[in-house]
Amino acid sequence: MKSTFKHFNLKIFEPDFGSNLTDIIIELDHLRKKQLGGTTHPNIFFQLKGIFHLLESLGSARIEGNNTTIAEFIETKIDPSTRKNEKEFISLQN
Repeated sequence: MKSTFKHFNLKIFEPDFGSNLTDIIIELDHLRKKQLGGTTHPNIFFQLKGIFHLLESLGSARIEGNNTTIAEFIETKIDPSTRKNEKEFISLQN
C-alpha cells in the first residue's frame, strides 16, 4: 500500500502589533498566569464539576446514538447489576 502523504510548507501567522488579535493574545497570556479561586468550597466545586462532566459526556453520547438517560447511568453506578447495555455504559464512562 503506497502512502499518499503530501508535503505542505507551514507558515507562522504574525499579526500586526496594533491589531485586535494581538491584544487578545496578550490578554489571554495574562489570564493564563492568574491564580484561580473563589468562594465555593473545593469539595462542592469538584462535585459540581463532576456533574457537568457527566452531562457533557451524556450529550456527546447522545450525538453518537447512545440513548442512556441520566437516571439509568446513576442507577448503574450505584448498582451495576441494573445495567441494560454494557457497551452504552462504557461509552458514557469513557
